[in-house]
Amino acid sequence: MANELTQNVIIRLLSWAYDAALTGYPSISSARELADTYSKESGTQREQADSLIRWQIAKTASSGFLTGLGGVLTIPITLPADLGSAYFIQLRMIAAIAYMGGYDAKSEQVRTLSYVCLLGSAASEVLSQIASDIGAELGERISQSALQKLSGEVVASVESKVTTRLLASAGERGVVSWGRAIPILGGLFSAGLNGFLTNEIGDAARDLFLPLRR
Repeated sequence: MANELTQNVIIRLLSWAYDAALTGYPSISSARELADTYSKESGTQREQADSLIRWQIAKTASSGFLTGLGGVLTIPITLPADLGSAYFIQLRMIAAIAYMGGYDAKSEQVRTLSYVCLLGSAASEVLSQIASDIGAELGERISQSALQKLSGEVVASVESKVTTRLLASAGERGVVSWGRAIPILGGLFSAGLNGFLTNEIGDAARDLFLPLRR
């Protein structure tokens, strides 16, 4: 059933959303195209990223955009479309910021760290655990050398931690039941929550992939 969220469903949603973010759709820019667009704006790199984040907040807060997202039609029928579309927008934003910082968003390591960014303000805790696991410093931004230390075993461990937290978070918010139980209030609640979370997620991605001053 679409409303039976499990850790496996979450990882499938993340995988679908990240792949879709990298390729884009005929009427929706890919993460690379999004990065190129905002990199042409005036200001520092972090200011460009902030501009990107603000626009994505507006998109995730718009229930009309989420439900009308063309790519939602390609989500496997057994997966919840509302959650998948939010992950798509948020992961596309994260991958775009990674590209802006000079990282290869197609790499397994950057994909995994992008999932970590979805934890928003809680991402720093998981990043600290990663730093301990690989014996590296994760300061203002992750270095390429530290990135290379993310082995397949570490990646699998990190993804398990992230999906566990995302599953718990989705359950606490009643992602599936809100809209059906109280459609209008559920929609308003979801819009505000999506916008708030996207802001936290964007900040986490900016601080991880971009230098502090640039």
